[in-house]
Amino acid sequence: MKNKILLVSAPFIALIFCMLFVISCASVDVVTFEREPGYIYGTGSGKTKQEAQESARNDLIASALAETQATQSYLRSKPIITSEMAKSFNLPKISPYTTEKKGGKVVVVFRLKRSEWKIIKDRHESTLRSELTAEFGDSVLNSEKSSLDRLNVAVAILTRLHSEGLYSSLTTTKQGSALFSDSIINWFKEHLSLIQPTVKIDKNFINDDSVLDITFLSADGKPVGSLPLSAKWTAPEVESEEEISLTDSKGIVSLKFPDDPDLKDKYVTLVLMPAFSKKSDDTLFLESLDNAFDWEFQFRHFKDIKKFFINEIKIPGGEFTAGSVEQDRRAELDEEPRKVTVGAFSIDKFPVTNGQYRVYLEDMKIPESEYPDFWDDSDAGNEDHPVVGISQKEAQAYAEWLNTLFDIKKRLPTEDEWEKAARGGMEGIFPWGDESPNDDVRANYNGNNRYDGTSPVGSFKNGVNAFGLFDMAGNVWQWTSTSSVEQTSEGKIKIIIKGGSWMDGPNELRVSNRKELDPSKHYGDVGFRLVREALNE
Repeated sequence: MKNKILLVSAPFIALIFCMLFVISCASVDVVTFEREPGYIYGTGSGKTKQEAQESARNDLIASALAETQATQSYLRSKPIITSEMAKSFNLPKISPYTTEKKGGKVVVVFRLKRSEWKIIKDRHESTLRSELTAEFGDSVLNSEKSSLDRLNVAVAILTRLHSEGLYSSLTTTKQGSALFSDSIINWFKEHLSLIQPTVKIDKNFINDDSVLDITFLSADGKPVGSLPLSAKWTAPEVESEEEISLTDSKGIVSLKFPDDPDLKDKYVTLVLMPAFSKKSDDTLFLESLDNAFDWEFQFRHFKDIKKFFINEIKIPGGEFTAGSVEQDRRAELDEEPRKVTVGAFSIDKFPVTNGQYRVYLEDMKIPESEYPDFWDDSDAGNEDHPVVGISQKEAQAYAEWLNTLFDIKKRLPTEDEWEKAARGGMEGIFPWGDESPNDDVRANYNGNNRYDGTSPVGSFKNGVNAFGLFDMAGNVWQWTSTSSVEQTSEGKIKIIIKGGSWMDGPNELRVSNRKELDPSKHYGDVGFRLVREALNE
């Protein structure tokens, strides 16, 4: 069945609006009077007849404007008209339609023919439209004034529209439908988009003591001073209290990171918005202006940035037996035991995580198209999971970035260094000894009954070795810097990886087990950890 369309005339809408208004006022000063078609009514009360008449005159204008807005599909709320606003309409002298005394108050009702109101409204709007069009064109659109001066003129025009009671009804042309206030807000949005604030900071890393100096310059490079700004710091499900500030004569606003524990050690966003509506209670109507535009800056907060990236265990140097141990009956030919000597070094307590690697990618401004493919996975992409899908070259690039950041020298371990660290000073098949990990409490392997993919680093506390290293068996294979004798089909040298992963059975997690891979490729179960030579500390 076709939908029926109900056509409602403008007078009918106006009548309904008046009826709703009478009902809304019923709880205040109830006055009963006969309403005649073709009139607009206004009711007011006061201690004196003069107060009541002034209140009724203001209400009459408010009712008339509300009818206009309702029939023209603008803001539907009934405006609040002050005595100052009422004067600008220059109403003719009107005699009270009714006057009564109720509860110690005088209640007055005024009425005005709609035809008379239309003449008054059209005259008032025409005068105001002409004045504001000229002012907006001369002092804003075509002006050589500073950005702030032009913004302030635009605010003054909006303020006048509000004070005249026409903020939500005055159109740019007599027969048009576009609101004058909307055209100014649209200009605001376009103009603010040309103001590009900059933050004076080397990297997007901040801490508890960070104070950010943000400079606002206009399109011609001139400072935008005395710009009112609202600042909020946000993180997922967290938002700081609003801080109101002004830019100084150089267009700079200084903002300190808030002392909020819920915003620390995570990615945070600083949201800046204009704050013209926050100047006083009289400017609250400018909220739509403030909401027209915002600027956002993302940072990574660290309580201790070095601790976030550097968590190492010292490994003593010396001679040890690499390769298979005597009791290992599953060793392959390429795992033959051999005596090797390594120098002292430090090694990461955990594999490098997604969270650590993401900071590197963002700081180096590496395009998202080059981010690890496996971050699309709901679990593998979690910040506390080991990063996978990283080529050996990409792992080395991360190490070089870390070295520059902290003035240190970290790198991928050799196969021998990795085995020295994994054994924990013991001669066991696995990092913790000879017990198989198939008890599901020592390592993440295929069939561990806890995870179907990577797990947060350090999840298997029973699998920590005597040196205090986690995930040296299972979770992810780990790149080394040791080349294999085996080559790829393209003739490239393969690289040794160690440790086994969540995709392998428990026997693949043996310390001496090794695999050779193409270092240029990305694998969903291969990550890395770094070492630092003791002499370079």
